Amino acid sequence: MKRVFVFLTILVVAVALLAGCAPSGAPSPTPAPGDSVPATTPAAPSPSLGPDASTPSPTTQPPSPSPSTGTIRVLVTDAPPGYEVTSVVVHFSEVWVHKAVAEQEQEQEQEGGGEHNQVQNELENEIQQGEGGWIQLTITGGTFGLGSFDLAQLRDDGAKLELAAAELVAGRYTQLRVIMNEEEGVTVTYIPDPEDLDENEEPVTKTVTAKLPSGKLRFVRPFEVVADAETEILLDFDLQKSVVFTGASQSEDIKVIVKPVVKLSVSEKGKPAELEATLDTTGEAEAELSTEEKHTGRDSAYFQTTGTVGAGDEARIVIPLPEGTTLGKIESISWWTYLVEGYIPHVDLELDLDADSNSKNDRLVAEAAHQNDNDTTTWDTDYRGEDVGWIQTFEGASGVYTSWANWLTGGPSDVASVNDETAVWIFAANDATYRLNTLANFKAGIGDVDESTVVLAIEIEIDNWVLQSEAYVDDIVIVIDGVSYTVAFD
Repeated sequence: MKRVFVFLTILVVAVALLAGCAPSGAPSPTPAPGDSVPATTPAAPSPSLGPDASTPSPTTQPPSPSPSTGTIRVLVTDAPPGYEVTSVVVHFSEVWVHKAVAEQEQEQEQEGGGEHNQVQNELENEIQQGEGGWIQLTITGGTFGLGSFDLAQLRDDGAKLELAAAELVAGRYTQLRVIMNEEEGVTVTYIPDPEDLDENEEPVTKTVTAKLPSGKLRFVRPFEVVADAETEILLDFDLQKSVVFTGASQSEDIKVIVKPVVKLSVSEKGKPAELEATLDTTGEAEAELSTEEKHTGRDSAYFQTTGTVGAGDEARIVIPLPEGTTLGKIESISWWTYLVEGYIPHVDLELDLDADSNSKNDRLVAEAAHQNDNDTTTWDTDYRGEDVGWIQTFEGASGVYTSWANWLTGGPSDVASVNDETAVWIFAANDATYRLNTLANFKAGIGDVDESTVVLAIEIEIDNWVLQSEAYVDDIVIVIDGVSYTVAFD
């Protein structure tokens, strides 16, 4: 499941929505946000009365077998100063989003969105008829306690800070409401006269409690929370236009009014990148998709070797990589395994040493056997991963090792993924002095391999070189040059 985050800045308050997996379905009808609001923020987001309601009443969602949720974050920042304002402390008490009713979602999909005015009219009708659903996010951040920020400080630091976060049902949302605490007010510190200096030769400042005509920020702006994706919403506070001074500049009767001027923008980042993969076998082995055991989702890849132990029968997932992928760009590889019997799956990085993009000249191999510092010279044939359930990459595989790894000093700190610390060996090497080393050292340059070496594909596989093996593999994640890829089967 993903969460929704809210961030603040000056000239900028940012709201980021991260979509993830959670129950689908729209929230039950609730009143729209308004003047009378709950005093506290719920620990977790759930459909509830909007800020307009005076008495909370629970709402329910229709049951769904496997719904999707999203995460929302609100951030805060600020733009360069326009006034000689040194501090603007505001207190946000609530953040709400409005989920479209099912009929509206369907109409928007069919009509391709619709005009802003049309959407606004529909929302007004929803509010009057008590339809739709308001969901309150959880206030999570602040510089002076939860929900309290100095917008001028955010402006000067160029920072974005989290305001609120929540997990949301994936789907279409139509409004955002941010409520400021009018009782706390807004504290503004400014420089009345830049030439009036104190004993430290710094301009004298004045701090006042500004009038806040309305503490409710309402935005009619449809956006999507997509399963397994991110949506970022940025609230851009313009302090130069938001802080208004009335009266003569040198008068004691000068008044400061804060009328928030905010621009909202939405950035939908889409679903995580996917790599297509195929299943393949060599010799007497089986490879197929299975629903019998799965870590998440609908299915997993099932592997089994059936030939004579020592024959080298293999079953594998073949994952071609994006064109131009080099060894230096590969940051990590991870997967989940349910081991029925035999030896835990390993990974091959298929190399193109000639850089001709069409032939595999060699491979780097990472396997559980070599992630230890034990001087054992034989395989532990009793290892079966008994009833350990799903394990990630090489976790729990300490029962198998070889003397190849006896030069290590404790092995990699992270065996839940293949990374720079992982011990790998090069398949075609005849020189045992560099046959096994860390992935980082191969990237730095060993033999014909370095960070510029082209990697054509990644293969996650089992074999029966030493043990007859049977396993399920699921939830593969490959990070290449900062991009996380999941794997989909053809």
